[in-house]
Amino acid sequence: MRKISEIENAIDSLSSALRLNPNDFSARAHRAEAFNILGRIDEAIIDYREALKIKPDDESLLRKISICLVNSNRGREAIELCQRALEIQPSMLSAKLGIAWVHSTMVPTWHLPMMNEVERNTAYYMGLKAAVTADKLVFEIGTGSGLLSMMAARLGAQRVVACEAESLIAETAQKIVEQNNYQNIVKVLPKTSFAVEPGKDLPEKADILIHELFSSELLGENVLPAIEDAKNRLLKPAAKIIPAAASIMIALVGGEAIGKYVHVDDAFGFNLAEFNKISPRKIPFYREDLKPVLLSDAIEAFHFDFSGNSQYPAETKILAIAAKQEGLCYGVIQWIRLQIDETTRFENHPLANKSVSNWQHTVFRFEKPIYLQPESVVNVQASHDRSFPWFELLPA
Repeated sequence: MRKISEIENAIDSLSSALRLNPNDFSARAHRAEAFNILGRIDEAIIDYREALKIKPDDESLLRKISICLVNSNRGREAIELCQRALEIQPSMLSAKLGIAWVHSTMVPTWHLPMMNEVERNTAYYMGLKAAVTADKLVFEIGTGSGLLSMMAARLGAQRVVACEAESLIAETAQKIVEQNNYQNIVKVLPKTSFAVEPGKDLPEKADILIHELFSSELLGENVLPAIEDAKNRLLKPAAKIIPAAASIMIALVGGEAIGKYVHVDDAFGFNLAEFNKISPRKIPFYREDLKPVLLSDAIEAFHFDFSGNSQYPAETKILAIAAKQEGLCYGVIQWIRLQIDETTRFENHPLANKSVSNWQHTVFRFEKPIYLQPESVVNVQASHDRSFPWFELLPA
């Protein structure tokens, strides 16, 4: 790798050349590359842009500036550059792939199935129906499409403020709100909840909080810090929180189909068991067609009371889980349970086959499968660091 001093000297030389001829494409492109190598991304972006003005259909430059812009949370600008390139050269595959890649980084694919999941939508609607009245100010964290905020408006809320960290999603949500004629009630802020200011973004502290920041493992989208901050700054002391609580659920899991998904012994007459040592211990489970065999009752590993508590520290505990049937156990399967309010609950239980689901299950596999008899007790260490849970088998 070139020394930093050499790259800086190259930048000085290229800068001299550009003072003589600002339209020197080669100098502009090479200086952009040098800035990029040094991590001076803003300066690199400026030079990449100037170079693209000279050669707007240069595929290499388009790829490089798109990566810089996405890494700087400026994905919208990358899309605009790719669209501009397509106006000049409609068949440019790099620009088409660039737009698709930027969209995939800014708008995760789970948004669409989440919008179409009737059971989840119904649970939230019932919770809002029990809480919303015309005098309540509703605040939503992470609105996505704006669906839940529009539910609140339909149910009679006179003021709904929502926030969405991704600017492209926030802008789209506001368009959806306008297309559904709720623009006089619902306002979408293109910012994180941590940046929302009471008295400015919110006219006053909110009476109702809607949140749906849950990953498939519950904690992966910063939900705990966001709730802590909202309760401290943005909500009235008696504010209603929807969902009111959430749990990380697990059960011992077995079954031949699961075994083939998470473990290997022999294949085609060869012993491949050594590969288990390097295979991930945490495995997302996307196969709705493969029915897991639950070898224990459902266990609530961790519970988060959003209404009652204001702090959610990291935890570690040991769970003694009793087997309820005989079988080869490959690990634990994990899912989530949302307590919308006192009467409404949503759970993506692994035995409840859904045609559309945005939350998947996760298998935390044991290093080696263990054979269980009814009433056998398995000790599992359960931990979470406020961002991710982890489960592992303890020695007998």
